[in-house]
Amino acid sequence: KAMLETGITPDFIVVDGAEGGTGAAPAELSDSVGAPLREGLVVMRNMLVGTGLKDRVKLGASGKIHSGAGMAIAFSIGADWCNAARAFMFSLGCIQSMRCHIGDCPTGVATQIPWRQQGLVVEDKAERVARFQEETVNALREIVVSMGFADPWEIGPMDLFQRPNSTLAMPFDRIYDFLAPSQLLEDAASTPYARAWDQAQADSFARAA
Repeated sequence: KAMLETGITPDFIVVDGAEGGTGAAPAELSDSVGAPLREGLVVMRNMLVGTGLKDRVKLGASGKIHSGAGMAIAFSIGADWCNAARAFMFSLGCIQSMRCHIGDCPTGVATQIPWRQQGLVVEDKAERVARFQEETVNALREIVVSMGFADPWEIGPMDLFQRPNSTLAMPFDRIYDFLAPSQLLEDAASTPYARAWDQAQADSFARAA
């Protein structure tokens, strides 16, 4: 609502799913705070499309994306690009010792201690990181071509399926609600976000009384 009222929008928004992270977050936050990437991405996509702002704001997605299939899924539900952190940490040699926040990473990936940094040989790791990136993009390309599309952004929520059990396959557009352009402005009551939209205020993060 603030974007609509002021006409000011960010260039992009990144949705970071709760499944991401280094493993160094406080246990209570890791266990109980946040939502899965797919749910958050669908909500953000719907907010932008439903208010007619999607053409002005790009959507990034992150949260345990480490494969071509993961990127294809994110693109199908609204992402314009994907970020990856954990996967590249692994390609650098991360062993998930969960010491990132303390600074004594044994592999040299997440530390400022000079003698520990010696464990990360840039010349060697750079080649591994580059190969991982190249092969991941190639995997996405293979998926896109095998589906008959010219680029990843042609994939829609009706093209990918999820299996809730061994006998049923449901397309994403049957699992999640996808709003039509400007639907929140024209008919918010028909959407799953009607209550939240009514309570939202352009000048405050607090709910309307």
